[in-house]
Amino acid sequence: MKPIERLLLLLVAAAALVGLAMTFTSGATSEHDVLAETAADAAGPGLDPALATALAASMEQLFGGYKQPKLPEGGMPGVTSEQELRSGRSGYAVKCTQCHGVTGAADTGTAALLKPRPRSFRLGKIKFTSTAAGQPPVLADLERVIRDGVPTTSMAGFPTLPENARRELAGYAQYLLMRGATELAALERIEAGGLAAEQMSAVVAEEYAAVRAAWAAAVPADPPIPETPRGDAAHARAEELFAESACLSCHGADGSGKGPVAYAGGKWLLRDEWGDEARPRAFSEGRWFGGSAPEDLYRRIAFGVKGTPMPPLAGALAPEEIWALVHYVQDFAKEGQR
Repeated sequence: MKPIERLLLLLVAAAALVGLAMTFTSGATSEHDVLAETAADAAGPGLDPALATALAASMEQLFGGYKQPKLPEGGMPGVTSEQELRSGRSGYAVKCTQCHGVTGAADTGTAALLKPRPRSFRLGKIKFTSTAAGQPPVLADLERVIRDGVPTTSMAGFPTLPENARRELAGYAQYLLMRGATELAALERIEAGGLAAEQMSAVVAEEYAAVRAAWAAAVPADPPIPETPRGDAAHARAEELFAESACLSCHGADGSGKGPVAYAGGKWLLRDEWGDEARPRAFSEGRWFGGSAPEDLYRRIAFGVKGTPMPPLAGALAPEEIWALVHYVQDFAKEGQR
């Protein structure tokens, strides 16, 4: 283990201890309190509290409470039973709640101490998936993150966890993501105006049906052609693309992740949809958040990183050009490890 990794591990452990202290000295939170807080979060400044309360009640009717979740009407892709869902919730309570929170909002004492902040599931998306731009993740994407973790962050992997337990955890994370996406879509309809409280149950059901259909349709997006050979011509073209496609402006000419658009005056300038710092990947470190296989890197370039300023380039570049860029960023990592 490198010294920096050892230091990171010690900092995470210290943050976890402080977070535990904050958790257990802040008083018990009942299911009613959690749902009331959810309604308050949904209401926001200027939103009719009656509509926010109706939204919270309709969400509970469809999804159950956070302590006693239930499969929504129509089911969830990849989750076979309510018992499986509740087993996942039990595992989540032990392994995940301290950072991600009861509602998946990453609003715990521990989360506040960590950087980058643990993922909030309330937006209904995660960053690193095998699916195309605009599509939700598949269950295997969630299982991979649980198994492997996210390098250089506080998200530890659970490689020794039995496969069925990982799948149950992934199913519950999917439940929180789908619940978050449904609530967000319903909230947008509230903000558009013209809804009465008595319509909220039907609105939530309609939005969940759309969310469920999107998750059911999501499939891994494999590169359309096999990995292309390396060569001088391909490398030269990748070097041009790295500058022309604005890769350089964020990742930097040296691959440090400190390009002029992303970093200046000792400050990180970009933000993701969760409101946190969006630090471009430092290729020279050779650490890949969404997987290190060539196919994983292809997907990051082709389909972007969801919820961040990293855009999908599949529509702008040919598959051969994307493969050339994959090799180009891999070369940065090789140079950085020398």
